[in-house]
Amino acid sequence: GPADRDDAAVTELGHRLDTALIVTLGAGGAVLCPPGAGPVVRIAAPAAVAVDTTGAGDAFVGAFAVGLALGLHAEAAAHLGCLAASDSVTRAGAQSSFADRASAAALLTTVQDAPRA
Repeated sequence: GPADRDDAAVTELGHRLDTALIVTLGAGGAVLCPPGAGPVVRIAAPAAVAVDTTGAGDAFVGAFAVGLALGLHAEAAAHLGCLAASDSVTRAGAQSSFADRASAAALLTTVQDAPRA
């Protein structure tokens, strides 16, 4: 199906570039292609009632980068990114839709407390 074709395209591009790759899919979450020959990992986005999607990708990237900087493995960092992006679409605006410090800390705790697959 379409998801299989998407996964194959992400895998091919990741291997062609010889790098890890992450692709965001909006409400569909994200696809993570680890370096090497590993299979792609799909990270689900939590359901959200979208008010404004402006800035959701920025929220994802920022949270993903913070997760990696804090030592989370890539899949957990991507999960944090999906949480932040889903949260951000529930409010209007770009920067004004981003989680405040307390909300961002709660999202991080959610990911840190989750069992590792």
